Amino acid sequence: VAEVWLEERSGEERAAALRPAEAARSDLQRLGDKRLEAATLLAMSEAGVARRDRSKAQQDAEQALDLFRNIDDRLGEARALHALSVAHFMEASYTAYDQSLKCAQEAMAIYEELGLQGLLATELITVADLFLNLDRPRQAVTASKEAAHLFRKLGYGRGSEALALGMLVQSHTELDQLSQALQVAKDGAARFKAAGDRRQEALALDLVAHAHLEKSEPEEALDVT
Repeated sequence: VAEVWLEERSGEERAAALRPAEAARSDLQRLGDKRLEAATLLAMSEAGVARRDRSKAQQDAEQALDLFRNIDDRLGEARALHALSVAHFMEASYTAYDQSLKCAQEAMAIYEELGLQGLLATELITVADLFLNLDRPRQAVTASKEAAHLFRKLGYGRGSEALALGMLVQSHTELDQLSQALQVAKDGAARFKAAGDRRQEALALDLVAHAHLEKSEPEEALDVT
């Protein structure tokens, strides 16, 4: 219940959910329902993130991970690994980013094993972002390309593919591959226009403008907007 409630609330309201989530966990422990207890711990970890309490978020994610592994719930294990990745990321250090990456890659492997391509694509975005934070843009190119391919294959809208393309453009830019970055953005904008996806077309056009600016082409950037 706490998990569902959290999904529908703002960051401030999520933080306020910590107390009832803890009470729910206590009841579930008495009932011996490890799966729901683990799900509640994930909700508590999310609340910890909302409260910017990294230590609490990490502790709850680790406990959820142990429980999911204990009952051999692979999907739950992947979700807990993602939550743990987020908690590590909050520390904002090179070592923490490395730990965050390892957790995200483990989650990614499980989603692939389970054939959950949508969740795999989403986790690839996390992995690409972490590669960029770790100054490893070549690996970020690979991860973001795969994410974009999966989102396109699955027909995901709501900006999903454009988000992956944005990560790919940024990765090429970090490698000083400015022409490639611009081409990726242009190809995406053209594809979204042909598909009638106005939202993602607008996002891609914004990438085109930024790519022109990176190439010191302000006039071309203005033409896009």
